[in-house]
Amino acid sequence: MRLDISHTFSSKHNDIVLIATEYDEPNYGRFHWKYQFLINNTLVENQHMNYKYGGLFGNLNNFCLESKDGNHIFLPLEKNPLIYEPNEDNYFEISDVATGKNNGFLKNIFIEDKLFILCQRSVQIVNLINKRVQSILFPVNQFQLEDMEYNQKLLISYLNLKDSNKSKGYYDFESMNFKDIQS
Repeated sequence: MRLDISHTFSSKHNDIVLIATEYDEPNYGRFHWKYQFLINNTLVENQHMNYKYGGLFGNLNNFCLESKDGNHIFLPLEKNPLIYEPNEDNYFEISDVATGKNNGFLKNIFIEDKLFILCQRSVQIVNLINKRVQSILFPVNQFQLEDMEYNQKLLISYLNLKDSNKSKGYYDFESMNFKDIQS
């Protein structure tokens, strides 16, 4: 994703547009995208939008704006990611955000009634029906997560930082560990 031009993410089902307008370094070493969120070509201004000081995650290469049915829009705000529900004109904040150093946003995917958010050291699973969030934050220097996909189970590609081996594994939520399928 080029950093010297703006990027527009448009809904396929609604007149909703998220524009990453300018790549910015508001603090030393912290990068984000300044943004505009428009519904029906009107800039949304409410308590959730912080255009002056807030921004979108710095890496939007694998960002997906909306669910397949268009009922949920993901706003990747760096401090307080939001889900917007266009049919109800309702916002809800993903309150259990896994934070910490070396935990930049990598990817999000919508699967059925869930939103999966992958960061370098964490995964968040948002149930879009009851709005519950499950977060898994891995300790520093243990794993560097790289990619994810979902097919009845959450498959995560990661680098084990203890032995520098790349692996793929299903995450087992009961044992809170990866079950490797390939090394």
